[in-house]
Amino acid sequence: MRWLVVCTGNVARSPMLAAMVQLLDGDLDVASAGTHASPGATVSGRTLDAYVAVTGRPPRDLSGHRSRSLDAALVAGADLVLAVEASQVRVMRQRFPSAAPRTVSLAQLLARPGTWEEVTTGLDTLEPLEAYDILDPAGGDAETYRTVAQQLWGIAHELVELWGR
Repeated sequence: MRWLVVCTGNVARSPMLAAMVQLLDGDLDVASAGTHASPGATVSGRTLDAYVAVTGRPPRDLSGHRSRSLDAALVAGADLVLAVEASQVRVMRQRFPSAAPRTVSLAQLLARPGTWEEVTTGLDTLEPLEAYDILDPAGGDAETYRTVAQQLWGIAHELVELWGR
């Protein structure tokens, strides 16, 4: 199973969540990309500090991270595309229509009741809702980054638990 986590710049939310999921379940293959990424950018010190503060682990998977933009090969190789914002679901559906059945907002996916198979079925029929968006910490202070990291850490636990059921 290969998951692709999508955010805007691929320097905070999506790489943090990908690293967190892999920390919890090393058997899952999780990549990340951005809808408007500047390829090659590194994650900020605030992102690294927030990751360590929340997980209690060194950010091995984040320290060498370089941002990348969404492309057809990344999307085609993903069994599930998890976006952190409704707007990114819309971008995915517009740029990669064939990925619509496997693209969803993270929090919206977790709000659906049922087993993994049940919550990942019919994703293209869900209207992406901003109420499920995860705040972009860009430009925020250290506390903002920690708050987002805590939210992502909870989501990572929920995703891995749901996947394992």
